[in-house]
Amino acid sequence: MKIADEPFFVTPYKDQPGGVDFLGLRQVNLDLMYQFLPGINNVTQYVRPYSVMCWVAWAFHQNMMQRGEDETTREEYVRFRERVELLFGWGHQLEGTSRGMVGSTSKSPGPAGGRAPLDFDAWGRNVSWLDAVNYGPSLKVDNGLGFLIQAKPGIFAATTKGVELAEVLDARLRDLDGYGVLRGQTATAPETVARSLKQGWDIEKPSARERKLFQNALFDETAIGSPNPLGHRSSAISLIRFVLERHKMPVSASQLRQSLGQGSTDKGKLLAIPAPLVTHHHLWVALQVRQVQRLAMEAFFSWIEKEVLFEGVRDSLALAKKAAVSFSESEFSDGSTTPGHVIAKLNRIAKSTKRLLWNGASEDSIDMFALSARLQQAIYGSDEGLCPLSVHLLLLVSAITDELKEAGVAKDVLDLGGAPRVSLSHWANYIDRQKEKIFPHFFLNFIETYMLSQHFGTATRRYQTGKQRLRLTIEENGLTPMISQNELWFPSPAPDRIETMLALLADCGMLELTEDGYTVAT
Repeated sequence: MKIADEPFFVTPYKDQPGGVDFLGLRQVNLDLMYQFLPGINNVTQYVRPYSVMCWVAWAFHQNMMQRGEDETTREEYVRFRERVELLFGWGHQLEGTSRGMVGSTSKSPGPAGGRAPLDFDAWGRNVSWLDAVNYGPSLKVDNGLGFLIQAKPGIFAATTKGVELAEVLDARLRDLDGYGVLRGQTATAPETVARSLKQGWDIEKPSARERKLFQNALFDETAIGSPNPLGHRSSAISLIRFVLERHKMPVSASQLRQSLGQGSTDKGKLLAIPAPLVTHHHLWVALQVRQVQRLAMEAFFSWIEKEVLFEGVRDSLALAKKAAVSFSESEFSDGSTTPGHVIAKLNRIAKSTKRLLWNGASEDSIDMFALSARLQQAIYGSDEGLCPLSVHLLLLVSAITDELKEAGVAKDVLDLGGAPRVSLSHWANYIDRQKEKIFPHFFLNFIETYMLSQHFGTATRRYQTGKQRLRLTIEENGLTPMISQNELWFPSPAPDRIETMLALLADCGMLELTEDGYTVAT
């Protein structure tokens, strides 16, 4: 290394921006989702992949026993799993079925109609059904449905439930022409094998026995109300079925989300939630309110980004003044000068039932779901009211949280996240302390405490070499953007698993899916 002969400037160091959770609010939402619907995630739509992955573990160990082997390596297991996964995907691809298929964009490296190697490298594929973002967590015993258990690092064995699924699928496959190749160790296979196997493991056609076995793992009526994953999942499924039974027409996932959240049918009729399900229903309601709180806070931060990037605003006082003016000129102000005035107005609107959340569908200004949909449009620039809409929703969330306390929603649910992640209780308490401040003073405190300081703290805690989460920083000239104009944040609600649960319930026969939505299976 050459020693410098004179002073010099080094190339300015610049990390790449990264991350998705710039205010540190995401984990609370994920925790609430897990409590309400444990064992699945936002991609687990089909029953058949569970059977296939159970078959992989079962067949691999069956092969070991037949060869008289007691030990194996992770590499051997992965090789076998990749072969099965590729044949599973290849057959569906050849038959024009790719919806919901992991690795569906990978194309056969072999000639058309000919043989192809059966390893991920050859196919340019790096995703497995067992990956954490796919069916992996849902398959396992730790936090999933309990079909697979890790025997050794990277090597899985089927549990009793998993063996049952595997054996049912094996009975469908063993008479097909491609079965010998599937169970064997060959490194290549012709296209005809993939086509043959597709008949036995079509992802959209689980057998009646598979459906029943999957139902048993997913739901147990005797477990409703139990404080364990099966109990929570069974309570959630019972709630879903209870609501669907009270709708005269098929219901979409978004309609169900709102109906469950507001505790009413599409006609506005309040639902009398059965006593064993009330606590779990409260969990869903808290999740929906938290989803709105997080979206509104992140949307307000995205407004700050735009002000700094496009308008040259450089200090929190200027931001506070602009926010106060924006809110006062909006449809939500009605002459209000403090947060307390707005909340009092919201409560007056809902005074007929004294319930904000459950009365929302009848009045636009307190309809949390409709306002949230508007906010998502505003985030992408189709609505100029990004700032006032975010603030209105945050004040509505505070008022609804007070209502949830009175309704008996568990304290630990409302306190989840505490001050560091701005729990619902913490937010409601903060608004209560700030409610008499005039808006310019309120906004200054809010921006400095829950936007800038919250963001700086989150970004600092999660810094990684080469990747930083800072969107803004404070330099000599004030607030300075760390991103370019094409790197703006467009936050959106985290999927709450309701779509995938409905899809699973339909696939295993507990619900029926029509063109218009879901109904309870007859």
